[in-house]
Amino acid sequence: MGATNPQSLETRPVLAVETLRRYPFFAGLNPDTLNRVAEISHEIELPAGQILFQEGDPALNLFIVARGEMDIGFELSWGEKRVVDHVVAGEILSWSALLPPYRVTATAVARCDSRLIALDAEGLRVLRNQDDALGHRLMTEVARSLAHRLHGAHTQLAAVESH
Repeated sequence: MGATNPQSLETRPVLAVETLRRYPFFAGLNPDTLNRVAEISHEIELPAGQILFQEGDPALNLFIVARGEMDIGFELSWGEKRVVDHVVAGEILSWSALLPPYRVTATAVARCDSRLIALDAEGLRVLRNQDDALGHRLMTEVARSLAHRLHGAHTQLAAVESH
């Protein structure tokens, strides 16, 4: 199964601010910022086993898992696929959408039927640069996500080396 173009998935229209407020990621943002984020957001549905993106793909969206769970993994040089992280509701995917060169660094696959909030990367970068509170929130979540993924990769490497 190849990577999915998020535009080809079942999508729901632009999100309502009330929908965004349900997620801790958006807590504390002012109403104007929430309105602007809602304008560049939509929900997508992924069936279990569906690839959302593959390592090296352009990072066109930042994703927040609304429901379900996603596996983050890599294909090793000898072809073995290795899952290094599981992303659950409330966590982000595709942090590369915020940092050059704007290409994803891993592959994401739906572990079960999942719903994601997709935030347009270009629009989000503009908002991040205009709104310090949003920029701080985004970069804090990116740092948290990277720390979690690094820990997962370290655990995987330690397991390989112990065998």
